[in-house]
Amino acid sequence: MFLFSRNTQPNAQPSRAPTRPHPLSIKDWRFSSHVAPRPPGPESNDTFIEAAIDSLARILLHPAAAANHSCSRPPPPSPAPCTAPAFTGARRLSEARVLYVALFSFEVDLLEVLLHEIEGAVERLVLVEAPFVHQRIRRKPMLWPTLVRQPRFSRFQSMVSYVQVPMQAPTADIWHGERQATRAAGRAVVELANSLGFRLDDLIVSANTDEMLSQANLLHSHISPSHTP
Repeated sequence: MFLFSRNTQPNAQPSRAPTRPHPLSIKDWRFSSHVAPRPPGPESNDTFIEAAIDSLARILLHPAAAANHSCSRPPPPSPAPCTAPAFTGARRLSEARVLYVALFSFEVDLLEVLLHEIEGAVERLVLVEAPFVHQRIRRKPMLWPTLVRQPRFSRFQSMVSYVQVPMQAPTADIWHGERQATRAAGRAVVELANSLGFRLDDLIVSANTDEMLSQANLLHSHISPSHTP
């Protein structure tokens, strides 16, 4: 189980004068890992791991530090065709549209970064979440249905097409879960691309939440084709 606790000084004397409340800072918190004793055996081990997963999800859904709204996004790049090595430097006959696919599990803060980064550069984010972790297909809470109701994510609701991967049977194959998530993403993307009228020269970016393209490169891809591998 993972715990957040407020930092305190032992044997601290109470202040004689009343103190003014101050905004909570991440420095005020201490992160610790508490491992409860458990009897040996696979069943008790699975129960312990599932409890730890639930505790981690609760922490991610309710962060200790407030969001920093003082950051501003950089200006968009020049509309001229890009001459970076990944691009041909030519101009497309018509601008391409982009669907961005991301497999999501526990990367809540990175998801927030990703949404801000690609906003305005993609038609839709296809967010794919499974009700299990890949290691032995243990159950995990679904985070996006709760996150989307929070102020930091609610503004992106119309931008996100959410895909829930069906629950899978336990297996020792650590890649089984990711393959099933990728298949679910593929089916959803084909349906969404057809409904949006995507053409053959439009683009689909497939990645994990922690693998993100910059807004600049996405905008360049609208007008400049990339080199074919």
